[in-house]
Amino acid sequence: PKVRGPWTVVGTGDFDGDGKSDILWRNTQTGLNVYWKMGPTGKQALVRLPRVRGPWVVVGN
Repeated sequence: PKVRGPWTVVGTGDFDGDGKSDILWRNTQTGLNVYWKMGPTGKQALVRLPRVRGPWVVVGN
């Protein structure tokens, strides 16, 4: 997907348990975090997550 600014995809997965892969984004300048809740035809909703500043990174299993 194309987005403006310093947004980076930092993970994907079914974050809401609906059986569809969602996309986790992080703004590297502001520390804002969001995920795109995906539906059958693409992005269904934008979900805002807490801001985390500093040298924080996303890790997964």
